[in-house]
Amino acid sequence: MAAILVGAVTSAAMSLFVVLRRRAAVKSAVMVVREGREDASARARYREIAAGDEHAELMTGFKADGFELEPLGFRLLGDLVAERADGSPRAVARCWLDDKGTTFAYLVVNLRWRDMPTLTLESQTSTEALLTMRTTAAELAKPPFVHRQTVDPLVGHAELITRHRAFVRRHDARESLVQVASLDELRDAITRSNARTVAWRRAQEPDALLDADLRGLLGRGYARHGAAWAKVLRASLPRATVRKP
Repeated sequence: MAAILVGAVTSAAMSLFVVLRRRAAVKSAVMVVREGREDASARARYREIAAGDEHAELMTGFKADGFELEPLGFRLLGDLVAERADGSPRAVARCWLDDKGTTFAYLVVNLRWRDMPTLTLESQTSTEALLTMRTTAAELAKPPFVHRQTVDPLVGHAELITRHRAFVRRHDARESLVQVASLDELRDAITRSNARTVAWRRAQEPDALLDADLRGLLGRGYARHGAAWAKVLRASLPRATVRKP
């Protein structure tokens, strides 16, 4: 889940980049991209959403996915909120686990755009993450140890699971998959994964990281628009960099 919490918001902003012309619209998009890059480069804190929590009501809209996943061998673990260091929330997620404890399912809602939930399956080794995402959204640059495939948002739950397991088999990881049995263990696993991703981003040369982020977000549009938007970002974001430890 650490790999996907900021992608939907940032991608939505970047999808506007190829058509934006008005200064106010550009400024708004740059703000969203800046926030997304900052979130991706800062460690998140994950906590369980308890009854009475301000985000608990939002999770009630996730019941339909549970009705689909649970007959397919997944059980509900609970709900998590990802927070920044200052305690402000980034995203919330409902989490399920398969019967082997090696495939995690998340339905994630980024709190900037609550009508854009993303369903993702993830399996991990001690050093790598394998993601199958039901989305068409592009994302920020991924570390070499995060492997991602996307499927059409209309793909059903059973097909999503089949494709994810095939993806894991094709990857042929040399290490065994991480097994978890509880929400606390899942939270520990995604916290470790988030820490590795943040460390990788902070280790990159700032301009190279900006270029990689633009390639990931703009996709085919990078060849035509990448240089122009790199210029916009560098002018709008001081040095377009992240703070290294």
